[in-house]
Amino acid sequence: GEWHEAELLLREMREGIGPPPDAVSYHTAIAACRRPPPGAAGRRAARAAVGALRGMMAAGLRPSLFGFTGALSACSRAQKWRAALAVFARLEAAGRAGGVRPDTIAANGALAACAGGGRWEDALALLGRMERAELGVNAKADRASLEIAARACAAGGEGARAAELRTRA
Repeated sequence: GEWHEAELLLREMREGIGPPPDAVSYHTAIAACRRPPPGAAGRRAARAAVGALRGMMAAGLRPSLFGFTGALSACSRAQKWRAALAVFARLEAAGRAGGVRPDTIAANGALAACAGGGRWEDALALLGRMERAELGVNAKADRASLEIAARACAAGGEGARAAELRTRA
């Protein structure tokens, strides 16, 4: 698929075939992975998105919020909650270092990955941080955040918690 072609092109650029990759190259590769196919190919696309993000940072380039949210989207759709939480942690670290900071869309992407994996405790912890504004003014919980956290609780067998969150949504 498109994500695989982007991954191959980025790899060739890193190996010296053509110009060296720049921020646009990395962001384009990540964007191609945002909507991975289901199954094993989707998991590979999510790995490619995370790999491009890591490669970008290793090259001394600063990913934009679009780059982080693209990788989060790929991880969430592929149900790779661990990878999504690791990407979100990198985004938070970038913000602490004076770079791009998380916003509600990025935080909801991490919440969605938790929901896909039934990780209700992680989802509630992240939602709590959003509600306490610990992630910054641009990453406050909204109705979608509450609904996604409720889905995580339901998937994790915590129906009462899910119902409580849905009443708040």
